[in-house]
Amino acid sequence: MIIKNKVVQVGFLASMLLPAIVGYSVVTVQALEANSDAALCQIEATQQGNTFLVKATVEAEHAGLGRYQFGISNGTGVNITQGGEFLTSNGEQQTLSQVVVSKGQAAYNANLHIIFDDQVAECQEIIK
Repeated sequence: MIIKNKVVQVGFLASMLLPAIVGYSVVTVQALEANSDAALCQIEATQQGNTFLVKATVEAEHAGLGRYQFGISNGTGVNITQGGEFLTSNGEQQTLSQVVVSKGQAAYNANLHIIFDDQVAECQEIIK
């Protein structure tokens, strides 16, 4: 289930600097909305008994190299962050990350941030 899939166009300079500034909060990058869907992200949660299997996926129009950051938290001590580079195929959905979390009283917030082909795609889902 996709809660949010937002694509924005970033400038060439910002796309070159973003990997270098990920750890620094003093630099900001301004983004403009774009009409292209170069990469689509999706967060899917499937309940399996007392757990959730949470998958983060990407689908791109063409082959290319991208980066992702995936995080899940629930405010009660669970804070999982994964990320790295990925290589896409033409039009195929690719799993970037899979996480199993226990079903509890607190909802989980899952966020997926993708940079691909000078564009950013973001997905968010609340899992309960």
